Amino acid sequence: SICGLFLWALQTKEANELKSWRERPQLAMLMSSVQRGLAVRRALQVQRVERDDCGIDLGGTDAYHHKIPLIPAVSAVFLARATRILSQPNDAMFSQLNRYFLRLSEFHGAFQDFFGLPTILSLYCSSADELSRSRVERSWALSLLKDGCVDEFCYKIIAQHHIPELLMSSFDTLIGQPESEREMCLTLDVLKTFVTSTGSRASDLVCRQGILAWLYGIISWRSVASAMPGQTMRIKYLNLIAAVVTSLRNLDKENNVVFYEQSSLTQVVAKVRDARCHDEEKEGEGVKLHGVADELIMLINSLQVELKI
Repeated sequence: SICGLFLWALQTKEANELKSWRERPQLAMLMSSVQRGLAVRRALQVQRVERDDCGIDLGGTDAYHHKIPLIPAVSAVFLARATRILSQPNDAMFSQLNRYFLRLSEFHGAFQDFFGLPTILSLYCSSADELSRSRVERSWALSLLKDGCVDEFCYKIIAQHHIPELLMSSFDTLIGQPESEREMCLTLDVLKTFVTSTGSRASDLVCRQGILAWLYGIISWRSVASAMPGQTMRIKYLNLIAAVVTSLRNLDKENNVVFYEQSSLTQVVAKVRDARCHDEEKEGEGVKLHGVADELIMLINSLQVELKI
């Protein structure tokens, strides 16, 4: 009903006559798409319940009265940002998102990707001709993942699209490219979000995706300076290790076998801590790096004692 009210306001005579509201057609297109998508989703739910004849109470005496489906946070964040961008034609992402909604054809343009990752894969795997344009699109997709993954349900959707594997493999290809440092930092932030916000599903990253082995491998055979030239990236790298190690406390003890092989992780942390950096003049960052590294080494050692490694 809220979508309907917004759409009604966008389609009133007064709104149509307001020449200065140039972004109105794009906002009307988006709200109409979302409203149609919710209606389609509701109709499909009712149809499935009737077909299965499972006796579920749909609420009230009307058999077609059904609750509106809960929208995952990752899709809600996408729609919120799309609304803002479509109201700003000069935004760097305007053309991509406008094109996305214009291409929706089923059910008269209904947005049906509520339980998917709208535009994220296509933007992250950008095929833009200009490298700078590709970086903008990839960074936007990463930012959406970082802010959209808030619980286990969101992570389940993300994992079904093999996003963690894609991010880790892509990170490796960016090593040695100083111009990609910002994207690498953002990738580490996204992976940390996956670990800290997914509760029990963090075991997927640790046990199935092998994130600890991946973190170990980044530095084990490379120089720290070539893999992570800046202090900021090194701090984010250490913070991700700390998040993963902390998550091990919540896993079943038999799953912690993955940690046995990484008992030398303290050596990697010390290697990062002691390596020289091109921006060492940032004294505050250097002090923070050493503090994070020392705390992480103590955390790893305490967990090894708990697990009797």
